Amino acid sequence: MSYVTDNPWPLVIVFGGLAVTFLVIGNTRLRQAAPVLLLAAAGVFVLSKMIVSTAECLQQITEEVLEEFKERDVNGIAAWISPESPELVDTAKQGLERVVIENDFHIQRTDVQLTSDTSAAVRVRANGNVTHRTHHLTQRVSELWDTTWFRESGDWKLTKATRLHPLTGNPIGTFDRH
Repeated sequence: MSYVTDNPWPLVIVFGGLAVTFLVIGNTRLRQAAPVLLLAAAGVFVLSKMIVSTAECLQQITEEVLEEFKERDVNGIAAWISPESPELVDTAKQGLERVVIENDFHIQRTDVQLTSDTSAAVRVRANGNVTHRTHHLTQRVSELWDTTWFRESGDWKLTKATRLHPLTGNPIGTFDRH
């Protein structure tokens, strides 16, 4: 079901294409099936908009976390972090002391891999401008992070974040230059 909700277009195109083909062929019985196929295409599309898959939920959460960083909201960031990983809150605070994330900074890609019903690995690729707070130099940066999320009391919480070199994918220090 998640394939339909994550990407409904293949089914919409197949149902729509069959409906058009049945109309063009001209057979009375096939023409009668065309509206049913069009309704099926519309139904798949509407269903995909109504249902949010776990992967889509985690993609939305990563966007929300980025917005919290842009707004410099430590409490908002901490709300997404597991109480069992307080070092991540400290790391976020250190990062916010070093840089200001500019509004053009955005997530390019979020790859979600569900490892179980209650855990997921999320790789986030992002880029944009950041301004270093000490010398006020604005610089365009590319970021790649591997993160681990667990569902705790019904909510997804970040438990681990590893910064990766954006070209090689090898782990690097959180505040290292690449």
